[in-house]
Amino acid sequence: MKFRFASTLGVALFVSGLLLAGCDANGEPEGELLIEDLQEGDGPAVKAGDPIMVSYVGRLEDGTVFDTSEDDELPLAFTLGVGQVIEGWDQGIAGMRPGGTRRLTIPPHLAFGRRGFGDAVPGNATVIFDITLDRILDDVYIEDRVDGEGATAKTGKILTVNYTGTLLGDIEFDSAEGFTFELGSTGFIEGWHRGLEGMRAGGERMVVIPYHLAYGQAGNGIIPPFSVLTFVVELLEVREP
Repeated sequence: MKFRFASTLGVALFVSGLLLAGCDANGEPEGELLIEDLQEGDGPAVKAGDPIMVSYVGRLEDGTVFDTSEDDELPLAFTLGVGQVIEGWDQGIAGMRPGGTRRLTIPPHLAFGRRGFGDAVPGNATVIFDITLDRILDDVYIEDRVDGEGATAKTGKILTVNYTGTLLGDIEFDSAEGFTFELGSTGFIEGWHRGLEGMRAGGERMVVIPYHLAYGQAGNGIIPPFSVLTFVVELLEVREP
């Protein structure tokens, strides 16, 4: 994917006062958010404060696709309603149920404003997103990409791993090679331990951790508040302490 609207630059479009973009002659924002459910989901309705995973396609009004999650290696995971994505998403995704797909037609003042976004989205553009709510993250989400055949990671074992940690699917905040630690020991977020439990040496696993099992509502240093974290971990070795 060439550009991710939910990145820190996308958030900056809102806090920098660009919400005045797309205004009429009286200086009032033009257009309203239009919502169309293409497929109903099942389960609880998502609400502000829920950590979620979504897939999506974004188009301009002429049908040009400017962004899609289809080819992404990592999922887009974020917390709804806390300003991590464009305002049209925070408003328009609320009420969806897992498995559902919704079309959002978003006016400029709830999207990318008068400046647009690079070469992908022109200034004052209305954008259209088809969004599927893949899941609400009550616990860690685990996806084994390579099944290992060695020893199994268990609490109290010493693990050696390679890993990369990202925010919003593509913002890397940490990585290490040959990192060694005791699984279940203090000093690590709860989601890290839950996500690696049961891995076997030689395997590779993606772990998506909701904020309440990571750094919470306050964040920590470079980790913003309410952040959903994604780790890709290669388990090199499991041994006794």
